[in-house]
Amino acid sequence: MRAYELPAFEPPASVQILQSSAVRGWNDLLVISQRVTPQPELIITPEPLHSIHMIALHLKGDPFELCGHFAGRQVRGLICPGDLSLKPANVPCAASWNRPNHLLHVGLMPSLIAATAAEISQTDPVRLELIPRLSFQDPLVQQLCLALLAEVELGGLAGRLYAESLGHTLALHLLRNYASGATTHPLPRHGLSETQLRRVLDYLNDQLEQDLSLAELAAAAGYSPTYFARQFKQATGLAPHQYLIHCRVERARGLLEAGTLTVAEIAQRVGFADQSHLDRHFKHLLGVSPHTVLQYSKNVHVLDKNVLDEISPTLLQLK
Repeated sequence: MRAYELPAFEPPASVQILQSSAVRGWNDLLVISQRVTPQPELIITPEPLHSIHMIALHLKGDPFELCGHFAGRQVRGLICPGDLSLKPANVPCAASWNRPNHLLHVGLMPSLIAATAAEISQTDPVRLELIPRLSFQDPLVQQLCLALLAEVELGGLAGRLYAESLGHTLALHLLRNYASGATTHPLPRHGLSETQLRRVLDYLNDQLEQDLSLAELAAAAGYSPTYFARQFKQATGLAPHQYLIHCRVERARGLLEAGTLTVAEIAQRVGFADQSHLDRHFKHLLGVSPHTVLQYSKNVHVLDKNVLDEISPTLLQLK
């Protein structure tokens, strides 16, 4: 796993990049939103994007006519808002279009697809290849892509753990539904063992202020990221990024009760992006603001609600 760094390239004059995840340090994942003007001449997919698996989503605007060459065949058709296209890595593509539009591209590195294929394929994972598709509908793919776009627009507020979990879910869904050459087996349904869960929780709490990645937590459990998120939720009742937020709020509450740091300092110390990020999650989970706890820290015993009360009894026994 590695963070994807977008190589420098000059987009065509008809393409304006609006948002990019390249500065976020997300492992094996790239998200780009762009606004394009009509392009009468064929444009070949630029090399940095040609060598990774790309999903395109027409976000908004009028339907437009797409013409060109895709996966070795000539294509011509109407692309409407909500339509998706899937271009596997190194599949040739050249296109022109007749109307302005707003597109979202989500790129998955070949290393992510290969690792996921190796874990779900019952035969040779090399034979499990994504199939090029143009202009199709898939509500789950659309939902995952829009969630990634929202995270980019928020400046990566929820952190790498959240974005990478979405990326792994997307890779798994694509291989199960848009791949050929092999059969797949279901993911195991058992959760993490008590020992594995303890290792993960210890690691998470030791690194609470860090922008943790899915691969890091999975490694602590001795699992691959493909399986880890599902099994963690079975063991705790929460997705990894949700549990991380609970732990950060709980740590923040303890620091607020001590009354020696400001809210802004505590937000930074426990891993929130800023004070407003802490405020939002703290009030959502505890029903009061951090300033309220800080103000009444000497009498904080009246605030007896623990955010971890929402977590499974099995997990509480490990505390």
